[in-house]
Amino acid sequence: MQLHAEIQKEADTKIHKVYLLHHDFEFDVYKASPGDIIEIINQSDISHSVYIETPDETIINIDEKLYVQTPGVSVRWKVPESGEFTLRCWIHPVIHAKLLISESID
Repeated sequence: MQLHAEIQKEADTKIHKVYLLHHDFEFDVYKASPGDIIEIINQSDISHSVYIETPDETIINIDEKLYVQTPGVSVRWKVPESGEFTLRCWIHPVIHAKLLISESID
């Protein structure tokens, strides 16, 4: 299991960069804390449409105006609470990654 390690700070908010490659996320599992920002960056040469599935299976479209994330485009989502979330792509159902949210990601 690989974990994503690139984290930036913007004011007092941690920003976790999640890279979407051709047909997969860079890593299988990402960790963050409530209040952090997840920035999903499409680095592939094809379009994607990333959404988040919550622990209770609610679907969250990250950007209601931007359903298709073309190459080079990034979207951000602020983590609301602890739990195990899943990142998925509407266009490519085989693309997914876990997002583990806990109070401390040491």
